[in-house]
Amino acid sequence: MDEIYQKYARFVYRYLLSLGACEDVAEEVMQETFYQAVHSLHTYKGESKLSTWLCAIARNQYAKYRRKNPEHVPFDESFMAGSISDPNSRVDLLRKMQILSSVSREIMYLRVYGNLSFRQIGEVLGISENTARVTYYRAREKLRKEMEENKLHILVKDLLPDYIDGLTSPETNKIIEEHLFQCSSCQKALERMKESPSILDQDEKIEFDYLKLVRKRSRRHIWLSVCIVLVIVVSFLTISTFWIGRQTPAALLNINTTVAPYQVSLEVECLDQGRKVSRVEWKENGSHVQAIIFTVPGNDERKSFMYTTDQLIENVEVAGQIVWEDGTKIPDELGLLHAYKVEYIGNASQVSHLLEKMNVSSLVGSYTFELDGTRLIIETARPLADVYVNRESLLILSLIENASSVTWKSQGKKETVSVESLDALLKTEIKEGYGSLSAFTQNVERLEQSEEIWNQYTFDVQIRPVRLDKEQIVSFIVRENGEPVEEFSGYVKDWVNEDGSFVWRVYLQKGRYTIQFKIDGESTQEVPFNSDSRYRLQKIENTWRLEKRE
Repeated sequence: MDEIYQKYARFVYRYLLSLGACEDVAEEVMQETFYQAVHSLHTYKGESKLSTWLCAIARNQYAKYRRKNPEHVPFDESFMAGSISDPNSRVDLLRKMQILSSVSREIMYLRVYGNLSFRQIGEVLGISENTARVTYYRAREKLRKEMEENKLHILVKDLLPDYIDGLTSPETNKIIEEHLFQCSSCQKALERMKESPSILDQDEKIEFDYLKLVRKRSRRHIWLSVCIVLVIVVSFLTISTFWIGRQTPAALLNINTTVAPYQVSLEVECLDQGRKVSRVEWKENGSHVQAIIFTVPGNDERKSFMYTTDQLIENVEVAGQIVWEDGTKIPDELGLLHAYKVEYIGNASQVSHLLEKMNVSSLVGSYTFELDGTRLIIETARPLADVYVNRESLLILSLIENASSVTWKSQGKKETVSVESLDALLKTEIKEGYGSLSAFTQNVERLEQSEEIWNQYTFDVQIRPVRLDKEQIVSFIVRENGEPVEEFSGYVKDWVNEDGSFVWRVYLQKGRYTIQFKIDGESTQEVPFNSDSRYRLQKIENTWRLEKRE
């Protein structure tokens, strides 16, 4: 029993304090509790924790003490008027718990100090587990709010003299005034202080005036510091924006690169409207040279830069894009596409992203695709043109690592291009282009130089400011020496984007061509058609016209 006493005596003593017993009474009842426990130990069946059983005895013994000593007054709430000396003190917390009801106080104690479960607390007090849980959380919240309000009450009382003398900041004044509005005790204290102003001797007056002066100077210094910080921040942002510039990716630049064995020459222009190239930061790692392009606000301006090294240059990277690899110049289009290569054909979202970057829709119109094992099947709205099938298939099969073939379907026509057929046509292994950008470029160039491919011509139109009906029919005809060579037509909804833009690409034998656009049978004038034809379509005096744009 001595071991039990040593382990649980302090626990039972604190429990009795939580019931309202003063220290002397708690000590007396605790001794009686263990005396009764010794005589009743044979009745303990082990169905509950020993601490739960002892608390039940202590509760009964304290009730008997109250009945025998009606003059006994439980510990009152006068402690709340004093300061919170140490919020972390257990004795202090026990005293603060006196603001709670007796049941809430017992539950708080058994949970916090007894570490009892809500089921065990219910057994001690004869209530349900859920009632014990709800009462505990409500009591804890009430205690927290009371302690916070008491802290603020004491703080405001300490600050009232400075508040009267105007030594507190505007933010502090707001907190004090909000508390005064709710606390009658602090209001009375403020009134007493105002009614009985202290009489300062000359030395104290000088010291008081000095404190006010120091406060004014402190405020002035704070404002000065804030202004200095703002000036520094604005200066940094200005330098960063207009001198250092912003690192810009290749997709927003027009880059022309010339590489000699020990020298790189760049001509760079920013395509982002309202910005211009400011500087180039060069980095060198062995035979690899990297150029980082920075742009600043300004008008379009093409700039030239040069870099010379003592090492033989094999690879050149500009704005995150490889433009030279193993002695091969990499065209911008192929360099950008290679960055979107797909490892696994089953990743439909990445395949869709690659086709979008290839701008397939400008060749075939709206399209859908499906995957069949390692085969990609593309069904298009426009008729197939043999001149682009091989080139687009080469791009797809080179950039999707495990793709074996591409099937193009449109209006009952179907054409399949496989890896084996392209390998035989180009006398190489096109899959080498997946891991090597230079091999990818050489394969595309080899195909373009063969008899199987013609030159690509682009018709880029912006329709301004008229918005066309989606059901209107648009068509265009390409002529060479007045003779029609290509003609296509379709609905606006299939050809024209929401922003009124329209891009059509076609492969033709090298020559001089013109193109004429039609909307519901109304024709524009014939205009030159070349590899990069950019026009603006507008209606002037009830006549459709194509105006060249930069």
